[in-house]
Amino acid sequence: MSAKSEDDSGVWNDEAFRAHAVLLCEGQRRSPWEVARTAGLAGDYLTKPIGAGRNIRALIALARSLGVDVSELIAAGQGKLPVDSTTLSRMAMASHIAAHLYVAMNTERRSMSEEAEAIAQVIMSLIKKDRGTGKPR
Repeated sequence: MSAKSEDDSGVWNDEAFRAHAVLLCEGQRRSPWEVARTAGLAGDYLTKPIGAGRNIRALIALARSLGVDVSELIAAGQGKLPVDSTTLSRMAMASHIAAHLYVAMNTERRSMSEEAEAIAQVIMSLIKKDRGTGKPR
């Protein structure tokens, strides 16, 4: 995905992502370079434009370095997103599930049965929470 204008709903907006990430850094009185290096990335990761989408592992590492959810890190500036709490909750759930699946699918081990079972439990817990009172059943 390449950087596009904010009017292109549903398309990655790298400029908006970088601006939002820099604001998160500034809010913590940390430099973008420091946050990126703490995440194990090149110091200019948050300031250098890219020609394609961002790597999910890098986004997870950045979110950890900033102490925020991945969904909070990437959602800002990505077009006109619905702001109702149900939709935002479901978007957070989907990004959480996607991150778990990505990590499990790229593991070095041959058997993923333990990881697959753990992921299935997380997914079902999140779905049950979404359907009900806001608490896992």
